[in-house]
Amino acid sequence: MPIQIFNQKTMDLTLKIDEIQADDLSVKDFRENYLKKQVPCVIKGFSKLFPAGEKWTLDYFRDYIGDYEVGLFDNSIKTNTAYVKPDLMMPFSEFIDIIKKDEET
Repeated sequence: MPIQIFNQKTMDLTLKIDEIQADDLSVKDFRENYLKKQVPCVIKGFSKLFPAGEKWTLDYFRDYIGDYEVGLFDNSIKTNTAYVKPDLMMPFSEFIDIIKKDEET
């Protein structure tokens, strides 16, 4: 099922984006059908083809960079600084905990 995103060029249409399994996509097909035509696509399962796909879990990032302060942006608040000034700062480990808690519910 294609994902629909807002197409900013037309301002009133949605653009259907193909979802493709990495195992089913050849380099030639990608070049011909997406890259040359500048057509966006979502490639699923791509991370399984690389060691990082197994290694990079939420727990890994929590342990590795958990003390790093990250900015959180609330896109429901419309301000002039919405994309440059975070609404909240917190350690990355706390942010990961929130994500993991949300996955459980």
